Formats: sequence, structure tokens, C-alpha cells
Amino acid sequence: MLKSTRKNRACLFHDLNQWLEKETKMFCTILWMFINAKYNGVIWNFTMDEVKAIAKSQNLQWEFDYKNWAYTKDSNDAFLEYLDSKGIEYNCLVTKDDTEVLEWIERWYAVWIGIWVNNKFLNDRKDGKIDWFDYSEFKWNIGHFCNFAKWTARWTITDWKEMCIDSYFVTNSTYDCDIKKVLQEIDQSTKYIIF
Repeated sequence: MLKSTRKNRACLFHDLNQWLEKETKMFCTILWMFINAKYNGVIWNFTMDEVKAIAKSQNLQWEFDYKNWAYTKDSNDAFLEYLDSKGIEYNCLVTKDDTEVLEWIERWYAVWIGIWVNNKFLNDRKDGKIDWFDYSEFKWNIGHFCNFAKWTARWTITDWKEMCIDSYFVTNSTYDCDIKKVLQEIDQSTKYIIF
């Protein structure tokens, strides 16, 4: 476990919707890292052209398919190589410990949590939140890579908002959810944080 008490002061939301182009519909395996790095303040902005360049490079190496799949580790390595090529300093924490994940989330960091879902999940989020009490009803065979975080307007007294920061937009890039239920019922075991 990496010990840290530092809080994320960046919390920068992205504005790129991967659903808008046929070419980008399978980009969540690459986009999640850009989104995580931006939200956590490692990078301050990115363009879809930068994401497309990594996808193209991965495709030429048979590590990404525009219609079906990507190897998570290869996409992750490609993004970290991208950061290295830009001279950007970062840390990348990889963990399977949900307690550690929740500690980072409590310090306002976005954490990548891959999820296994079905069409019920995709339909339920359309109103901007996950309504179902039992998230296990959503579990199936659609793998999706997205980020989860807690948000509050830190200059006022407000309740925490738990949310998914997605690369597929509903009305925007976020929708409300219960992060503990995600971790207990629909998550993939390995989680990542770029900070």
C-alpha cells in the first residue's frame, strides 16, 4: 500500500465523448487513463487526436482492435509511455485492495475501476444516476473502463456526490452511483490511480 495523505486539488473534468465517432467507440481502454490523469491533475488537457494516435499505434501492434477489444495492460503501458515522452512526472498505483481504493477516493482522487455490466446498467444511467438498489442485477459480460470519484464543492458545505466519470456521455460525463456497491458487485479486481 502506498501511504499518502495528499488531497487532489485539481478535480478537472473532461469533455470528450467517445460515442460521437465510429472510430472512437472502443476507446474506453485508453480514454480512462487520460480522464484519470486529467481529473487527478497530472495533465491539464487532452484532445481526441492524442487518444487516436495511441489507438492507432496499439492497433498496428495488434494490441487494440477498433471493433472488439484491447489488452488493458498494453493500453496502460502505451499511455504511460506517452506521459514519459512528454516529460510529465506521475505515479501510477495499481491495487486490488478496495480499502485502499476508498481511501484515495476520500481524498478526492478519481480511481479507475473496470466494471462488468449488462444492458440494464446502460439503460439505468440514462437519467444521470444509477437507481437500482442491487447492483448485482447489472453484472454480466460487457467490460467497461471508467473512473469513480467523490465530489463536493469545497468552497461551500455540501454533501459528497459519488459519481462515475465516464467516456460515454449520458447528459454529460458523470452520473451518480454508490461506489461501495460498484466495488462489491460489478467491479474488476485490479484498480489504477494516476497521480
